[in-house]
Amino acid sequence: MNIWITAVSENFEIRAETLRKAMKAMGHSVTVLTTDYLHVRKEKRTEPKEDYVFLPTRPYARNLSLTRMRSHAELARTIFGYIRKEIDRTDLVWVLVPPNSYALEARKLKQDFPRVRIVMDLIDLWPESLPVGNIKTVFPFTLWRDRRDSSLSAADAVVTECDLYQEILKKPLAGLRAETLYLAKEKRPFHPDLRLPEAKLSLCYLGSINNIVDQEGIAALIRSEARRRPVVLHIMGDGEHREELARTCREAGAEVLDHGPVYDPEKKQDVFDRCHYGLNMMKATVCVGLTMKSIDYLEGGLPLLNNLRGDTRELIRQKGFGINVGEEPLPAVYDLRMRESARRFFEERLSQEVFEAQLRGILVPMDHGA
Repeated sequence: MNIWITAVSENFEIRAETLRKAMKAMGHSVTVLTTDYLHVRKEKRTEPKEDYVFLPTRPYARNLSLTRMRSHAELARTIFGYIRKEIDRTDLVWVLVPPNSYALEARKLKQDFPRVRIVMDLIDLWPESLPVGNIKTVFPFTLWRDRRDSSLSAADAVVTECDLYQEILKKPLAGLRAETLYLAKEKRPFHPDLRLPEAKLSLCYLGSINNIVDQEGIAALIRSEARRRPVVLHIMGDGEHREELARTCREAGAEVLDHGPVYDPEKKQDVFDRCHYGLNMMKATVCVGLTMKSIDYLEGGLPLLNNLRGDTRELIRQKGFGINVGEEPLPAVYDLRMRESARRFFEERLSQEVFEAQLRGILVPMDHGA
């Protein structure tokens, strides 16, 4: 099949790239249509990338703003206008949602070209996951939400990044084909070399440091544990709240080691091997079941300290690869079996091989040649 994947920022390219590689391995022709504007750096993108088309996008300065919403709506029309010009060689469009305007444009495309298969892949929920309090339950946020919900019925299949999203969207998903497809990573050779500090608690924060990180919760955890033993926090990441997080954790009593952004797998594993737990803590308003950072932690055999509800909370209860903060205290004696459980869960549920097998089950029924 000839497949288009639509994405809105480099933050979603992890999902897009995982899909692209898996689809190409299955023999499909795949192109990712996305923005030429880097969301994190707030600058134009200049370097080309194989099988990617970067389309012109209105810049914006603030992440939560009308300008950004307008930028997304315009980009949605640009991307789906591009697809319409190539409609004769289009078999399937895999739509990463949000933004919700992508879902709306996908519905219009399906109405005009019923033969084209549409998969809507819900990898976040806007406005549900935004840290804006109860305001998200009133107009115009409700209109923004309904733009997505009313479009889902146009999809031949709906994929969700976690089970939690299906629970939240139970009503609009009623009667539709929907299944969870967790994010995944390629399974690399795994050779941990543990060097856990004695008589200290060593924590890791990995990934983007933005306004949805639960800094207050992390600081409270550090203050509580610092009464019993010294606490060390390794930060591997970047974002607009990076300095604030480091300062808050130092004030709470932690020794902070800021490594900056780390992408090299060996360097990342080296830090994991010096930590007892990986922090997977976001504000209560955030609506996400399984984060990319948690997959990185599990790949590295690092147990989670988690405050997310939904998938991660339930899986920790079932599989024992971490601790749900607030449900149970951190043990005085560290249990190395949690590291074994973390790596085992990654291999069984979050590897590229598992992802490809699930994806094949979604795509094969849609293949015109099947």
